[in-house]
Amino acid sequence: MLFDKMEHFKSAHVSKAVVLEGEDKERWHSEQTSMHQDEASFMSVIAEHGLFGTSCVGTYFDEEASFLYYDGKKVIRVVPPRDFNAADLLERMAALREGSERLVNNLKAKLPAVYQKLELLQERGSIDLFEATAVILGLDEQNMRGVTKEALKFIGKGGIQIDTHVKDNRFDHIAFLSSIVSYQLGGVESVLLSYSIFESLGDYFSELIQEIKTKTKAKNVILCGSHFANLSLFSRMHRNLKQTPFFMNVNYPIGKENAVVGGAYL
Repeated sequence: MLFDKMEHFKSAHVSKAVVLEGEDKERWHSEQTSMHQDEASFMSVIAEHGLFGTSCVGTYFDEEASFLYYDGKKVIRVVPPRDFNAADLLERMAALREGSERLVNNLKAKLPAVYQKLELLQERGSIDLFEATAVILGLDEQNMRGVTKEALKFIGKGGIQIDTHVKDNRFDHIAFLSSIVSYQLGGVESVLLSYSIFESLGDYFSELIQEIKTKTKAKNVILCGSHFANLSLFSRMHRNLKQTPFFMNVNYPIGKENAVVGGAYL
């Protein structure tokens, strides 16, 4: 089993080459297939722990989460990632449910700086979910790292429940952000909110993994993707899956570097 870039080989005899989607324009091999980043990272855990031929279920979390199932032969994206789009964000928040319009009006009146920043994000359209989250929290570092650093400041025993509602079998970004806005308007501190975000995501991930595991009768659970290095999230997953120990990368990085262009099984 070999993980490396094809240009490092002067010659190699392989039966199949798997290339990451988006980097598969060049044909390395007649039996070449492409693979999504989440599937490749999932397979790297299976390869590292020698789980070939066994059934596995789990999630990949790097910017957006996806849920995957390995039937012993191939990876199936049970719940694909859903890209976040900020276009018409405030309008969609106002239309979320009855009373949501009042939430957005209160945001504009009580937190005008946050409202203005969200208006600017709308113009960009395709941004990262955690950039919008950091803006709502009023953080200087507007990305996942900023929210993670804020969460690490929390020294309490437990957080509050953030809405991780699923709509049409997919994560509902608008419900998630609206929930954070609601708590912000209620005066909840950003440290507690940041910690609670990862606690709530941990509950959401664990529940969906267990549901898929029950339906598929999978034997193993896999977690992959750089965001599982987040201490708040990891601790929650460890607690929730205590009866179902999970596998992660140990020798390989848990980020995108674990799945390499041109990786081949020999």
